[in-house]
Amino acid sequence: MSKARDSIEDLKTIDANLAAKAPIASPVFTGNVGVGVTPESWSSNNQALQIGSGGVLYSHVSNATRVSLQGNAYVNSSNADAYITTNEASQHLQEDGTHLFKVAASGSADAAISWNTAMTIDNAGRVTKPLQPMCVVARASNAGAGTIVWDYVYHNVGGHYNTANGRFTAPIAGNYMVGFYAMSPATNITMDVSLFKNGSVNDQLSPYSGATGGGYNALSGYTIITLAANDYVQIRAGVGIYGTNTGRHSNFTVALLS
Repeated sequence: MSKARDSIEDLKTIDANLAAKAPIASPVFTGNVGVGVTPESWSSNNQALQIGSGGVLYSHVSNATRVSLQGNAYVNSSNADAYITTNEASQHLQEDGTHLFKVAASGSADAAISWNTAMTIDNAGRVTKPLQPMCVVARASNAGAGTIVWDYVYHNVGGHYNTANGRFTAPIAGNYMVGFYAMSPATNITMDVSLFKNGSVNDQLSPYSGATGGGYNALSGYTIITLAANDYVQIRAGVGIYGTNTGRHSNFTVALLS
């Protein structure tokens, strides 16, 4: 038999012997693991992989459904979420089949974090976004012709509606739903209500209605408008609008859609 054939047979024998051996067990770490960094002093209730200065993947010891991927956050020995470094923080927490997306403003290293839940996807697939910018405002009394300053606030998430000038200012570029309902301040009056963007009329939402022969007149309308960050919208009325102390006769709504 040739030397080449003998070498091939030897390799086959070695492969067979290796295949017959039990696989090498994977290493098991009993503490938290740091990649490129010494991990923080974590709570004993959590097992964590900390990557670099702020990347974290951790799971709860006794709750098999709780796992989190987060930036600049760890669970300290007091079982409180804390900053790793002085910066913002974010968290994608999965627990009981629910996804929670949380954010936190900048805080000092090792200080406790106060999370804000930006979005939730529950176990039924329903999505809620409690921080989504929006307002629902109305008039508590009659307003004269011109820019309507809505002084009765139902909702003002994020504080982007200004009760001093009647403006909703977009905090971020996107598509916004804008709508209003307005009643005439007296009977037999022609209504003319317009949406203004950055001080100029926007014909996407500027309805007009003639007098109704003695009765009160009313207008309503809705549209979707694209706004850049810091663009603002407001409503102007040609003859003013009717208002009550509960704000139910005339109102203005803005909400970020996407």
